[in-house]
Amino acid sequence: MKLIHYLISVMIVFNTSSYAKNDYSEYIYNPEIDLTTDYPENIDFVKTLMNSYAVDLFGGKLTETKVDSIIKSIKNELKAIPSQKITITDLIYLYRTKLMDKATETESHFQLVTLPYFQKNNVNFSPNKLNVLPFRLLIIGDTAIVDMSQDSSFKRGDRVISVNDIPVNNFIEYYYPRRYVNGIMLQNYYHFTYAKKYNIKIERKGKIKTIRTKGVPSNATLREKPPKYKKIIFKGYNAGYFEIPDFFCDNCPQRVEELSSFIDRLQKMNIANVIIDVRRNGGGCTYYFPDFFSMMSDKKEIFSQKSGKIRLSEYSVDKEEDEWKEIGPENYGEIRDLSEDVDNIYVLNPKKFKKGMNYYIMVSSSTFSSAARFVDLIQYYDIGVLVGESLALNANTGGDTFWLKWNNSDYIGIIMTGKVTVPYSKAKNNEIKPDIEIPYNASEYMSGGDPQLEKLLKIIKK
Repeated sequence: MKLIHYLISVMIVFNTSSYAKNDYSEYIYNPEIDLTTDYPENIDFVKTLMNSYAVDLFGGKLTETKVDSIIKSIKNELKAIPSQKITITDLIYLYRTKLMDKATETESHFQLVTLPYFQKNNVNFSPNKLNVLPFRLLIIGDTAIVDMSQDSSFKRGDRVISVNDIPVNNFIEYYYPRRYVNGIMLQNYYHFTYAKKYNIKIERKGKIKTIRTKGVPSNATLREKPPKYKKIIFKGYNAGYFEIPDFFCDNCPQRVEELSSFIDRLQKMNIANVIIDVRRNGGGCTYYFPDFFSMMSDKKEIFSQKSGKIRLSEYSVDKEEDEWKEIGPENYGEIRDLSEDVDNIYVLNPKKFKKGMNYYIMVSSSTFSSAARFVDLIQYYDIGVLVGESLALNANTGGDTFWLKWNNSDYIGIIMTGKVTVPYSKAKNNEIKPDIEIPYNASEYMSGGDPQLEKLLKIIKK
């Protein structure tokens, strides 16, 4: 199976009928859970994940006894709530911060997902009628900076202070630590804070101002078509810049073709340095890695991983693939060795090699999944130089992700993988570090430029 990761989309639960309305934000609500029912027992579902779906959910850091102890403390904390009611987003926050973040540290693809729910039954949902925050943010510590916006009122470098009088740090606290994050994800985790209009307080060039916006339709932030490529030639620095925003299988053929043409163009101009930016790349598949590496390396083949294991389940195996055709329910729960997996070797095409080029790969803590595997191999085989900051712990481990509900809950979902792989890597303690470190500095990014790229260009010029 190919390494397909990190396709996190907003999942909406709804009932269909007919109801004409221009905005649906008023119908999304944050359900309160009655703790006098057996709902708190849902935290026990983590034991099912450990024993039925994951190879080693906590990476040996937590014994089952320790997990039982944490579960007991969570239940006690819930019992201590005077009203015996808790919103679903606060429940997820409690589950996550007390226990499940420890799983994410080991299996970096593991993520609890909040599921928005419609309050009325007579709503015919259409994603273009739910307006969301129109930007992607760069998070540096407790500072949120506009990285890209679909509303021209916001400029790159704007520091977001609050949304409808809610401090932006509240949103950041409830979401997973990410360097780059779409506004819609922050809204979803922080109590489904969708609205008809948004009053957003920002700081721009030292001045505070409030921008009023309707936002953008939610489906505009989740488009599947490939985003526009960023290709820039810096003649004065003898370098070309090319961004790969994702490795989604449907997009990769175009990405390979575009990068190949771009390098050809640089070679005709006698420019020897290629900057490949994967700082925002959350992964996709590895199927086209041989095409990328064939351009960048004169090696005949590249070995991807030393070993691997998979927990067999209805979610982790693809019955259409020959190796799993004989697997049935009687095999579910078994752990199989993947050391001889045919996907371990990438055979390269020497005819595609672009001779005489130097590669600088820009990375961040949001470089994830198959993108992390991409840069890990580049570093291991000395194909290029990694530049930026360290990646998240275990960012390059895992296999095909799957989705399931938390104990059949209508409100909580899980993204995870049932596969663990051990890659060929120079990483120490499961952390891929850059060869050239250029940290993120909030004050520099508030100028609206790209300080890391600017610093890298100066390094290349020297």
